[in-house]
Amino acid sequence: MLANYGVLLADRTYRGALLTGCGAFASLFAFISGSPFVYIELYGMSPQQMGLAFGANVTGFIVGSTLSARLTRRLGADWLIRSGVYLGAASGLLLAVLALAGVHHPAAVMGPMWGVTAAVGLLLPNATALGLAGYPKMAGAAASMMGFAQMGLGAGAGMIVGHSVQASATPLALTVAAGMLFSLAMRALLLRRRGSKA
Repeated sequence: MLANYGVLLADRTYRGALLTGCGAFASLFAFISGSPFVYIELYGMSPQQMGLAFGANVTGFIVGSTLSARLTRRLGADWLIRSGVYLGAASGLLLAVLALAGVHHPAAVMGPMWGVTAAVGLLLPNATALGLAGYPKMAGAAASMMGFAQMGLGAGAGMIVGHSVQASATPLALTVAAGMLFSLAMRALLLRRRGSKA
């Protein structure tokens, strides 16, 4: 089993797919962990309103993953991953800029986060498929390593946000932005040479 993991980690494409997905997963878990406090304690929403706000953000993931399923065969995993990391990085940076500028309004979180969740829906399924594609005989090991890494990094991001989001949405915004920028960097460093031009 350890030998299989070594083979996987030696593969540049697998590492790129794994790490690109990890950044997106961390951004998503940071939002899941911090948004109840931000929406309820900082912005004064009721639990019902918070549920509606959170559900509105989830629609981004639904749209992104639906588009991913419909466009993968026509456009390919590389194109969708690239589009996802660009959209996610831009949305994450907008979220961080608004928070650092002191814009305290639910829309300043909900709007950019919709873009982030849509980006995760676009890139995460394709990064997973790309990472598993070369290992039909080691699919279990490849999938389990991806799941472990994504859950681990996501839990770490959630802990960071949970312990730091006390007075503002800035820690949440910065963690989300960092996760999406990490995905962008990993895609550029490890997956770009697979034939993508940008």
